[in-house]
Amino acid sequence: MKKKPFNSLRDLGLLIKVERKKRALSQTQLGQITGTSINFISQLESGKATAQVGKVLKVLQVLGFELHCLRGSKGLVLLKSEVVDG
Repeated sequence: MKKKPFNSLRDLGLLIKVERKKRALSQTQLGQITGTSINFISQLESGKATAQVGKVLKVLQVLGFELHCLRGSKGLVLLKSEVVDG
């Protein structure tokens, strides 16, 4: 698994956008798979702050990421999974 630290919602959004495109998914398709809207996916990819953490976690899961919280200067780290369950 590759570690990918990020420091802002913009970094997270870019990571999601890159992975979505690697999988040849449109924002509409990713929204349908995750039970969210194209508007939510668009806002997430642009780094807009949102209180809908559950939806963010669902999008990360579908794209094969695990979210890990670490103490210290690293903050949050996303790990790219090789196998996606669910």
